[in-house]
Amino acid sequence: MADVRSIEQLSKMAEALKKADVHSRSVESIQAEIFEFIRGYSAKAISRTSGQMWFRARLCDTAKGYSSLHQMIYPSSGSDSFGRAHIPGSSVLYASWNMPTALDEIHAKPGDYVQIINLRPVKGANIPCHIVGEYQKFHSAGSSLINSGTMINALAYEQANNPDEFFRSVFIDSVVSELFRFPVEESLEYKITAAYSDLLHKNKGGLMYSSVKSFGAINLAVPAEIFDTEFEVVQTIVVRIKEAFGYGLYTSTPLRSSCDFHESGVIKWDSNLKRNFQYTPQAGLRGHEELAGWRKCIPSQKSS
Repeated sequence: MADVRSIEQLSKMAEALKKADVHSRSVESIQAEIFEFIRGYSAKAISRTSGQMWFRARLCDTAKGYSSLHQMIYPSSGSDSFGRAHIPGSSVLYASWNMPTALDEIHAKPGDYVQIINLRPVKGANIPCHIVGEYQKFHSAGSSLINSGTMINALAYEQANNPDEFFRSVFIDSVVSELFRFPVEESLEYKITAAYSDLLHKNKGGLMYSSVKSFGAINLAVPAEIFDTEFEVVQTIVVRIKEAFGYGLYTSTPLRSSCDFHESGVIKWDSNLKRNFQYTPQAGLRGHEELAGWRKCIPSQKSS
């Protein structure tokens, strides 16, 4: 059924949601409030495939980096605190559209040793990912957060053919986007966006949202079970940060890299296996799709 609530009604609901007492409210009660606020809202989503590569970074103690990919993905025992897109006890993998954004997300600074993994959906996978802020971006600039012409056309059609519903969708999406961009000082302040993300993750999809640290950049969050079966790691590198100028601008020294891994996730740092990657700001990082990477839940998989 079409949403017939007025913008005035939605505005009151939005203000109440933004003022929710995250210290006393349960996740379930906040989810119930979110569910009512977004009732009738058709969140925009797009499938992610092996054509999109993502970056995940972790600080490490030495130039050797980590020995296993299990140390580079999500915490195996789940998180004990709230994150922007996860509730305590859940395991969610976060990644970024490019390396500068991944470095920004971990607050990399000069002298730091950082290990990065490149990951992507496996060949043939189509993972639906909800886009936070896509309605807002189209409404304000006529463009797409994720550079999708298909999405622009779909939004233009909706705006022309159902303007009232489109207006409400822009408002709801803008409120959610504002919550995701809000800088926090303690993990509890993530409770509202974490509750929203948990609702979406239950639909077996991912979530893409604007980076708070890097203007215009996109982050990805996917539940562990989706990463385990639908994603692969194709490369890892260790760098030392030389300079950090802000705005996603870094200089770094590459120290070691590998794109060859044991089934167990142990990194073959001495392997001679190579991949050819090409990067553009529009298309991101791309490589040989026929060369499979490491998958967590395929114990019989063997490296090439």
